[in-house]
Amino acid sequence: WNRCNRCYLYGLHCWCHRLLCKCKFKFCLMFSTAFTYMAASVGFDPDAEAFFEAAGITDGTEKNAVNQLVVDLKDENLWSSFYALYPIVGTTSSQQSYNLIDTATYQITWNGGWTHSSTGALGNGSDTYADTGIVPSTVGIGSNSFSVGNYNRISGLSNSVDNGCSSGANIRINLYSNLQLAGIGFLWDPGNEAQRQSGASPGTNGFYIGTRSSSTTYGVYRNGSALASTTSGTNTAPSLPTHNFFFGALSSGGSVELPTANEYALFFFADGFTAS
Repeated sequence: WNRCNRCYLYGLHCWCHRLLCKCKFKFCLMFSTAFTYMAASVGFDPDAEAFFEAAGITDGTEKNAVNQLVVDLKDENLWSSFYALYPIVGTTSSQQSYNLIDTATYQITWNGGWTHSSTGALGNGSDTYADTGIVPSTVGIGSNSFSVGNYNRISGLSNSVDNGCSSGANIRINLYSNLQLAGIGFLWDPGNEAQRQSGASPGTNGFYIGTRSSSTTYGVYRNGSALASTTSGTNTAPSLPTHNFFFGALSSGGSVELPTANEYALFFFADGFTAS
């Protein structure tokens, strides 16, 4: 992208065209609002300030945007739903590794040949993956309440997975937006049966969310619009994986599979969200 006429930001942080006005998820709109926030700050939220200090973020535009995101999430009582939220600001692997929710936990370990810049974190499709240290079975999520998401900047199809982990053939959680064989989907396994929520138009950049908020409500969304969702019929609660959760690839028993060549502007891991 060139400069956005709406928010005057460049590249990665120009999200307003992607998310504004469409999103039923309150926090999607917040991500957009936060990164179009340009007013001078009169003091930062303590959690935002802790993030800036840990990550070494000094750019005023990035600081104001992240601070607004924190304030909005707290105002809507969504802050406590997140276990990890990575805004991918700054230009180095260290700066882009910190968890905004708590800088002392779940810091990303970048593996392989990632490219870090002001536009995000770019995988090479060969050996890159981001190890969060999050273990779904112990992090605190419920079997019927979890969500994952990422903002993808590059369109195109590949044999790759945006995020996920598995601890055996029937214990897994993963989200993919550009998989050639399966399109767009949010996948988990209750017992011995794979459950998929798959949508259309794979390979399109944007903000993707896979969420399960109850035994009867789950789906996959792009830029706040449902690609596929279910709100009726009970689905068996899945077993939760016991290995570290990766972004930019699938953690298969702790080993990397299906690494992506996508560029990411944000990752998160949270409790389940609804569309209201």
